[in-house]
Amino acid sequence: RAGASCFDIVLESQESPPAAGASSSGNHPAQEGDAIGAADRMLEIGDELVHDPSKLVEAETWKKVMIEVAVDTNLAALVLTVVGASYHAWGYAQYRQAKEQERRLHELGAD
Repeated sequence: RAGASCFDIVLESQESPPAAGASSSGNHPAQEGDAIGAADRMLEIGDELVHDPSKLVEAETWKKVMIEVAVDTNLAALVLTVVGASYHAWGYAQYRQAKEQERRLHELGAD
């Protein structure tokens, strides 16, 4: 479609009702704390592919897989960012304590 961004297309496809006989597992957005649900959805998609290999050529199947992978990797990136920020904050606190200790030692040595 001319003029439609990829975000418009994805949002539109998530809002549209599933086709008759289609599985509804990938048609709802992932919710916070839904890691088990995401794993279950990936297993369902895998089962669909094992039982019906013709789905390998369907764009809808690949869209489901890509959305689930993107959700999982974005969550992992967010967790790693928080861990890294926490580690840097801890390191900065250690640095400040070391500088304060150095300042105190210099004050004692000057007296």
